[in-house]
Amino acid sequence: MRTPSAWIAAALLLVTPVTLRSAGAAALPEKLVVLTFDDSSASHHAVAAPLLKRYGFGATFFITEGFTFRTNKRDYMTWEQIAALHRDGFEIGNHTRDHLGITERTVPRLAEQLEVIAARCREHGIPEPVSFAWPGNRFHPSALPVLEKAGIRFARRGGEPEVPYALGGGVAYEPGVDHPLLIPTTGDARPYWSLDDLKRALALGGRGRIPVLQFHGVPDGEHPWVNTPRERFEEYMAWLKQEGYTVIALRELARYTAGLPVPADPTAVMTARRQAAAAAPVFSTDKELIDVRDLAQVRARRPLLIAHRGGVVSDRIPECSLAAIREAARNGYDMVELDVRVTRDGVPVVFHDADLFAATGRKGALGDLSEAEVLALRFRKNDETIATLEHALVLCRQLHLGVMLDLKDPPRAEVLQRIAALVRKHGLAKSTVTISGHPLVRAELGEVALVPVNADELKQAAAGELGPGALAGRYWFGIPERIAYETIPKLQRAGALVFPAINLFRYTNDPDRAQARRDVQALTALGVEGFQIDSAYQDYFDRPRP
Repeated sequence: MRTPSAWIAAALLLVTPVTLRSAGAAALPEKLVVLTFDDSSASHHAVAAPLLKRYGFGATFFITEGFTFRTNKRDYMTWEQIAALHRDGFEIGNHTRDHLGITERTVPRLAEQLEVIAARCREHGIPEPVSFAWPGNRFHPSALPVLEKAGIRFARRGGEPEVPYALGGGVAYEPGVDHPLLIPTTGDARPYWSLDDLKRALALGGRGRIPVLQFHGVPDGEHPWVNTPRERFEEYMAWLKQEGYTVIALRELARYTAGLPVPADPTAVMTARRQAAAAAPVFSTDKELIDVRDLAQVRARRPLLIAHRGGVVSDRIPECSLAAIREAARNGYDMVELDVRVTRDGVPVVFHDADLFAATGRKGALGDLSEAEVLALRFRKNDETIATLEHALVLCRQLHLGVMLDLKDPPRAEVLQRIAALVRKHGLAKSTVTISGHPLVRAELGEVALVPVNADELKQAAAGELGPGALAGRYWFGIPERIAYETIPKLQRAGALVFPAINLFRYTNDPDRAQARRDVQALTALGVEGFQIDSAYQDYFDRPRP
């Protein structure tokens, strides 16, 4: 069974079947990685540099005077500290004066932005930068001549467009194939990262490809969404040392790229990678967001996979977490089930149990706490905070994941109206289903979510009493033993979708998973539109078990 990383590597071989190598370039070390840091964080001087010096690692620190750099010296370095990084042998790169996002409209301002940082470097005895990081990872090809004129030789972008920003990943740099001013980020460290995420990024290296890591603060006081806790950063660097990696600054790529061609079309390889991904989808974002009201689209993609328990769950990823949603996206699911509970002050959040203790270590019911109190809690497994429903919907929309809502609390009109508004707001009204068939749920969510067929509708369908389209906007959901297989095509002829559930707690007497496999095979042969599954069964659908 191939892992997602292996799928990516295989797809990219379609793009570049031959590794380019120049006679003037040094041989690539077996384990080589580029290490970069963005945004002038004070922790770069206080935490990162001493650790890197101890291990003999190189790195590039990209400097900007944006954000609150001029006044906030708790979170940002001084220029004296930046100069000290240079004296310690680290590369100082350019990140523009104001952290300017580069678009076609802002390109005319780029030369001045670069010159300010170059001038500051000259003032403090630092060589003018030859490396650049695109602020906010936004790039535009029309800026490349400006960078060249400013003496920039290498520039690092983010992982997009090959891999969505929300996943914190990308592809490895391919010298001679990627333009040197559009070097992709392979791993973009986030607060939810673990050592496994670092390993996943580095696994994309080899065969002439070089992983490029992007960190922000370690920790980052002003930008918590890209924060890396100090203890995790120390764990990552210790592992790189233990595994014998050669860790270099971006400018040191010159040793390994001398004499290689520069692509005439700087974005061609990105397009080729996206085309390869679309032909052999790995991530959810390699596919269009599913429209569950479009029967033709659903049936063309069947069976859809819906991740039970809020995503792909493992011993380090808790159920109903943003990490689980991201893992579902990495494994190419089409939808995720979101268990919804409501705080004391009426805010929908994603959480399964009524009691908090098993997942967070705090005793008591979630519904007794305010939104602020709930969001202050953290999952035991990965130290991630509980997510509001809105936060989860935003992430699902970014990752092209449809949503199955499992409303755990008794329905209340004002809460359902709030949920309906959130589904509409985030563009998921054609990509959502709800498990509850309560009349109030049907009334309030029926326009933004498919609702399950009720007992009477199921009985009528089984008797063949319903004509085409009679069950449009409906779907059947349940465990396989609760439906007669001959009823399935009758439901489908009436316009309903059929989503059986293949979940661990339904197969407690199936230790070798034989019955679950037989059910999947039989239901697939019948042409059901999808399955809600626990990730323990995803290998039945050509995905590796977590």
